[in-house]
Amino acid sequence: MEWLERLFSFLDNTNLERIEAIKGPSTTLFGTQVASSYGGFYNRVTKKPYNSVGGEVSYTGGSWDFNRVTFDANTPINSDKTALFRLNGATTFEKSFQDNGFTNSLALAPSFSYQINDKLSLLMDIEFGTAKGTSVVRFNPYTKGKKIQSIADMNFPYKKTFLGDDITYTTQMMNIFGQLNYKISSKWTSQTIFSRARSTINGYITALNGKSDSTLQASVIIGNTNFIATNLQQNFIGDFYIGKFRNRMVVGLDYYNNFNSFDRVTVAAPLVNFIHTPSSYRVTRESLDALTTTGTPRKEKSSDNTYSAYISDVFDIIDRLKVMGSLRVDNFHYNGVYNILTGETSGGLSVSGLQAGPYSQTALSHKSGLIYEVLKDKLTVFGNYLNGFFNISGVDKDGNNFVPQKGNQLEFGTKADLFNHKLVGTISYYDINVDHVLRTDPDDANYSIQDGTQYSRGVEVDITANPIAGLNIVFGYAYNDSKFTKSDASVLNLRPASSGPQNMYNFWVSYTFTEGKFSGLGAGFGGNMGSSSYQTNTQTSKVIIPSYQMFDASIFYDRPKYRLGLKVDNITSEKAWSVRLTPQAPARFLASLSLKF
Repeated sequence: MEWLERLFSFLDNTNLERIEAIKGPSTTLFGTQVASSYGGFYNRVTKKPYNSVGGEVSYTGGSWDFNRVTFDANTPINSDKTALFRLNGATTFEKSFQDNGFTNSLALAPSFSYQINDKLSLLMDIEFGTAKGTSVVRFNPYTKGKKIQSIADMNFPYKKTFLGDDITYTTQMMNIFGQLNYKISSKWTSQTIFSRARSTINGYITALNGKSDSTLQASVIIGNTNFIATNLQQNFIGDFYIGKFRNRMVVGLDYYNNFNSFDRVTVAAPLVNFIHTPSSYRVTRESLDALTTTGTPRKEKSSDNTYSAYISDVFDIIDRLKVMGSLRVDNFHYNGVYNILTGETSGGLSVSGLQAGPYSQTALSHKSGLIYEVLKDKLTVFGNYLNGFFNISGVDKDGNNFVPQKGNQLEFGTKADLFNHKLVGTISYYDINVDHVLRTDPDDANYSIQDGTQYSRGVEVDITANPIAGLNIVFGYAYNDSKFTKSDASVLNLRPASSGPQNMYNFWVSYTFTEGKFSGLGAGFGGNMGSSSYQTNTQTSKVIIPSYQMFDASIFYDRPKYRLGLKVDNITSEKAWSVRLTPQAPARFLASLSLKF
């Protein structure tokens, strides 16, 4: 259940510049334990220092006591502007739209760059965040017996949390990132990267577990959880010719360490009827603390290490035809679980029965791609293939180790940049097959079972258009057909509950006057839509999450020294639920003022 706990770690977007989707062979450098997956991953690109004085201060206020202040300050440190510093920060307070719940957070993100000499440069980023709040609703419905039900028809209260504002958790997060670049020659560059991420969660984390069609019981984790990840990477980047053929090569080594520690206990709050909840029902912090001696303790430490080497090369066969090939070898060491209560280290017996306790595994991942420019710099077709594995250092509810997932992916499509950049888009098809897939344990939603082989096939469309000055149109569509093809009989040939909607759409249309007395005045409208999906999907029980259509709108006035904005999220107050059956907020109104300097 570690992946659920990580969701409570705080990470503000105050220093976020943009998000990049990295797919296919480009994932070679990132491995599997850090961030990558078979389909790809999202890369956060943060704001970097620049060589002039500038900044911005902004305030946003809105529904449910939403108050947020952000600032962005940048300055050169020395006279020749080789040393630069930038600081982003934010503080936010917000109450829930439900009867209880709040979040109060603070984030600071300094960034420093230094051009030491003509060949050597340094970049340092730090992200620090801390927050205090209450757990969001996570509802696990009662699914015993054969039935098909929708969360919309269960009479589960949309605006009730069942726990008070005194049952809180605190979280602290710090990311440190350093990059040292050294220009060896006109053809080769050395890149050394160090990163460390630490998050701590302390307090009360809750989930609401259905005990019948009308009753639930809160499961509360009380205590402390820590996650620490360390990554060291050394790359040598080359851009050179062999004869007439251009090569862009990366050769590198990678070390990754993951460490987790747990010191907490899980207790069960009193049973309650969620349809007709007594007015006297109240769960207090004192009542939960009194249960800790009878709860289920978890006091342990675990860690793993991954040692990797890789090589990747983009080879120009002809001017418009490029081929990419890459190899990555990962040596994974799982160090087992040290039980503080017993003083023993173990890992349990794995699901397959092949591994016991601490173990190690070495695997080779191959990735390749082909790119052909049909029209130079305008229209490209591409295809790529990769195979790989994903180490999972976790256990099921019986203490059994998870074995690594293994997968193969095929993708092809086309990219276009037409009409002088007025129309940019990508259309792609993918086919992914994965073995040893995790699925939610039907007997305990806080844990997973590993017995599946799953395929995912689909189409993705991303289009950005700027047909006239000031008009921007963004459209996205994703179709995903996913199914367990080998698994426990209860989910065989069914769509995995974690797969989300089969069809998803998004769009955003905005227009800004670019000249005249209305210059800077603009408005936008957009939405996100998805087909129905499942929280639980087995042969005997299905919990359906309804389809949704959520629309947003904004109006703004952007001038060189200031910006005014009004925004409405979920205009129609559409009722929608996440995959954890967390109710989503109705219409929210936000107003903002930004001062630029």
